[in-house]
Amino acid sequence: MKSAPTIVLELRPSLALRAALAAVAVLALLAVALAGVTWPMRVLLALLAIGLALRVDMRLRAIAGTRLVLAPTGTWQIESPSGLEPAVELAHSAEVGPLIALTFGGGGNARRVALLPDSCDREDLRRLRVWLRHGNAETSKPLAG
Repeated sequence: MKSAPTIVLELRPSLALRAALAAVAVLALLAVALAGVTWPMRVLLALLAIGLALRVDMRLRAIAGTRLVLAPTGTWQIESPSGLEPAVELAHSAEVGPLIALTFGGGGNARRVALLPDSCDREDLRRLRVWLRHGNAETSKPLAG
């Protein structure tokens, strides 16, 4: 049997997730405006809401250029723009509608990745879904799930 090719997921910030973040930030600002607190507290809460939204947006943009590489043997490699990380084990995976959630490693060193349909190439996401559901015939590792 021919071995499965390597799956390479080139991550990019999800526009849908960033739009949802913007909507939540607008709703938070609206709640602050309608709150019955003094104007200095409103300013403080508005700045806090804006600051948190900007921080989350920066973290979303920071994943651009990160690559998840799944070798045919079932080993995972995370290549971030800052460099190559050691091989990691897939500890858990979950699919909720279009979302794929992956957890690499365990304990305090766990890294979690959420993949939405616009987070990377559709064909690569489809191949990943197939691998997560059915595994690879060449590896005896059980599928995470």
